[in-house]
Amino acid sequence: MKSIKYILLFALGILIMASCDSFLEEKPKTFLSPESYFTTEAQMEAAVDGLYSYMDDIFDGDIEVGTQRFVFLEYMTGYCTRKRQATSLYLEQANSLTVTEENNNLESLWSSAYHALENCNVAIAGIEKSTAQVPASSKNNLLGQAYFFRAYYYFNLVRLWGEIPLKITPTTDLSNTAIELSSQSDVYNQIVADLKKAEELMKDLQWSNSDGHVAKAAVKSLLAKVYITMAGYPLQLGKEYYNLAYSEAKDVVTNSGISLYPSFQAMRDDNFACGG
Repeated sequence: MKSIKYILLFALGILIMASCDSFLEEKPKTFLSPESYFTTEAQMEAAVDGLYSYMDDIFDGDIEVGTQRFVFLEYMTGYCTRKRQATSLYLEQANSLTVTEENNNLESLWSSAYHALENCNVAIAGIEKSTAQVPASSKNNLLGQAYFFRAYYYFNLVRLWGEIPLKITPTTDLSNTAIELSSQSDVYNQIVADLKKAEELMKDLQWSNSDGHVAKAAVKSLLAKVYITMAGYPLQLGKEYYNLAYSEAKDVVTNSGISLYPSFQAMRDDNFACGG
């Protein structure tokens, strides 16, 4: 009798342990997750608008003049100089062309770009998988912007570092965070693929807009710049890619209604409308 009681208690314990996983499993209710987001057009717009927030990271720096990260990059070219010694060690490293791996400006440029890229991947996957009733033109416009930004951030990274980790899917667990370096050729091919995808999505949309968002002219202009970069160093793909760059740029000049400023003075004139 006692042995039967022990057997029943043991069996009960097994059942309790087996049910613990499902009992403890909870679905998040107090914060957003990819599964519960992208259910409305407004949510899609918010996700894409968030991609713009990383563009000004390059202007971060100290209060002192000439300490911003874009100036740091100018110093590294060797064509820009500072008349007096910088108060920042890391800025002085760039000024003297002795940049070391712990330089926080490099770390910030790297981490900012990859944070942006993760958000690009999430936005692209979320919008593409969404079953929300959103007008096709709006969905294409938002997706086109997201693809543009993924290309833009990778274009900046590959020009600064060469071989880099290439990741085009959202991070869902720790198994897809340690990524090997991809060749520059593979990175550039992905950049072109993303820009051509954006170009296709935006083919029936307006060339430009006045609300500050990426439009078709920006996509084609960046693609022209990517092609002309691929034509030269380091890929050195030559004439074919110079021709591709020419074709994209000519399309913008001919059809977008956008033009360059005729003079430096015009750029400073509030009353001058570029392209008008």
